Amino acid sequence: MADIFALVQQLANFARGAVSLTMRSGLNMIIVESCMDNTALTGRPDLGATRPIATTSLGAAYYSGSEPQEQAEIRQSLRAADPAGWPALQKRLENSERQYRANGYCTSEAASMGIRAVATPLRSNIDGETLVMNCAVAPFNLEGKSLEEQIAPRLLNLVRSVEIALGTV
Repeated sequence: MADIFALVQQLANFARGAVSLTMRSGLNMIIVESCMDNTALTGRPDLGATRPIATTSLGAAYYSGSEPQEQAEIRQSLRAADPAGWPALQKRLENSERQYRANGYCTSEAASMGIRAVATPLRSNIDGETLVMNCAVAPFNLEGKSLEEQIAPRLLNLVRSVEIALGTV
């Protein structure tokens, strides 16, 4: 597993951002591990911090990689939590699913936090739990389509390496 941690650090350094591993808790994703670029100007995401399923690449990737029954449960909970915002959120989830099916990942931009991120599900053999790994980067560290063209493929390769190490693929 030491090799995996080295790969996570390499991606964080390459992206000049943070790579985090998360799991679902209700309508949130909880950060269970995180790695930062050694020269990053921003702080490391706090372990145990939550990110909403509704508005993040983490949530979009979790939702998009879930089984239909779990997706229905998530949709029902999100709709009940914000009936007025549901139509816009439903459209966002549909767009995320299309992006996931086409590319194997979901992206998002958290304008209020000044962060761009890419995320993809990671199948674990720990109670069949689906985890999500993402790479979050400040926009000033990105050039053009580098998130999609350079960081996303590296994240996908990293996640597949972890799944192979865990024996889940």
